[in-house]
Amino acid sequence: MPQRFKLKYSILFRLAIAPACFLAWMVWTHSVDVPYWDQWDYAHLFVKLDKGTLRFADLFAQIEEYRQFFPNLLFVALGWLTSWNVRYEMLISFLLACLVSFNVYRLSKATINDSNAALCLLLFLAANSLIFSPVQYLNWLNGIQIIYFVPVACITACLAIAYTNLKLTTKFALCMCLATVSTFSSANGLLCWIVVLPVLVFSRKCMNLRKRRLLILAWIIGFGVNLTFYFYGYRKPPHNPSLLESFFHPVKALIYFAGLLGAPIGTGRGRIAVPVGAILLLLFALVCSHTIKRASDSVFLGRTIGWLMLGAYSMVSAALITAGRSGFGVEHSLTPRYTTFTIYLAVSLIYLIPISLESFKQSGNAVERNIFFMRTAAVIAVIISVALHLFTVSKATQWMSSQRENILRGKACLLFINFKVEEKCSAFIYPDQIILRERANELNRLGYLRPRLIESDRIQSINEMPTSSEGEYGAFETLGRSENLYTARGWSLLPERREAADAVVLTYTMQDKVDVIFKVFGARDIESNNCAWRQTTDLSGKRWRITFYANELPQEEMELKAWAFDATTGRAFLLAGTHRIEAK
Repeated sequence: MPQRFKLKYSILFRLAIAPACFLAWMVWTHSVDVPYWDQWDYAHLFVKLDKGTLRFADLFAQIEEYRQFFPNLLFVALGWLTSWNVRYEMLISFLLACLVSFNVYRLSKATINDSNAALCLLLFLAANSLIFSPVQYLNWLNGIQIIYFVPVACITACLAIAYTNLKLTTKFALCMCLATVSTFSSANGLLCWIVVLPVLVFSRKCMNLRKRRLLILAWIIGFGVNLTFYFYGYRKPPHNPSLLESFFHPVKALIYFAGLLGAPIGTGRGRIAVPVGAILLLLFALVCSHTIKRASDSVFLGRTIGWLMLGAYSMVSAALITAGRSGFGVEHSLTPRYTTFTIYLAVSLIYLIPISLESFKQSGNAVERNIFFMRTAAVIAVIISVALHLFTVSKATQWMSSQRENILRGKACLLFINFKVEEKCSAFIYPDQIILRERANELNRLGYLRPRLIESDRIQSINEMPTSSEGEYGAFETLGRSENLYTARGWSLLPERREAADAVVLTYTMQDKVDVIFKVFGARDIESNNCAWRQTTDLSGKRWRITFYANELPQEEMELKAWAFDATTGRAFLLAGTHRIEAK
């Protein structure tokens, strides 16, 4: 190969893996080591593991609509090895996405004309920009969402296996194992049995018809066994809307369905996501129609069937979500966690459209006259899609940063959960304060919280004496009073992280000179207006405002101080300025 072509392919390959590298950096810099929402429901597994009472039934138990036995095994094993550092779970999610990307690349090599290696890499770049899209930030930054990545990892692995030269018996055996893992990992994992079978049958020509029928029968039996175990003792979650909601309100359900499909590149807005989803649905329907017309062409069918089933996975997943969730309203369809299911409709079209256009070109001169217009329309569609996707990614990176800030704020309040804190302060990471306190103390006893829960209401236990100049961490500027309500204002900063403090802690000092914590508030839960900083630096703190009642303080003379709290280290830093309250 000439040197200039090697350089060209090298550049294209680096561009193709750039989305994965960018996402890896984003996850590394934005992930926080603290359980988040549904993860707190898994604390009991580690308590039982510590007591030696963990049983198979605990791992196989239904959670919402899921029977996530295999992820539960992973959670327990990984948690035991890492003292439940949830960032390792996020790493597994990223590695599963890398596996999906590799499988997509192998599938493209088997279905795209090998003579155009540059096209393969360009399509791979487009696919990776979706597979590693930050729009899935709720799943990237929540370790438990491994369950959302397992089904598509299993399905794409099965698709890649189907296009290999392995014996058909080996293909079926491997894919049945992967389908079982998929089934007991996520609610839509059963779809692996449905979408993989046509690919195994049609991706490669099988001469032994009797053998193929026996394997199909074995596949159906395996599917039936999985269904039986999955739905044994199954109970519908009581808080979910009725499954008949979509039948009673079909128009609303269709809009919800289109919103789901368009959400990955819909910029987070329903008025954009819904038409984008409708367009993707129309394109997929046109490709399916064209494939049906050419079903007698086994070569063309073999090239498209894998991508069609990958798109079908997203379509059926969206249909299942619509049936179970459309009652929550159209805006709910834009929930970022669902994009990991629905994003593969767009990925499949990235490959199906070029394959279909190529088949049009080979079908004769009568159709060839329309190729120019078809390609022009395709180019316009690609330009619009890229623009929408780039805008969506830009917005998603901001959402990811905001998610990190909110989780850090919640973690800061969590560490003070055995003392008086504002309930909404820690509600971001779990809504029920009573349950959260119980589970946090259990994990703290096991050494699974880093840093550990604050054990004293004396600020000296967490005070980090700075060697820097006064005011580097912020200032306690004013303290006002209106009847029985006090209002404290100031600004705070953690210079080492170049970020605002995760929480602001107020203390009172009495005659014994001990600073007692009486108020903890998430800094970003108050005000986020930038405060002017010294001209010698480009850093700027964040303003905060805290209100509290007079009866929250002892009725005697005291001095009030404010502290910037870092949730990643569990340390507090004194802010410049103190305010005195005189005894009545």
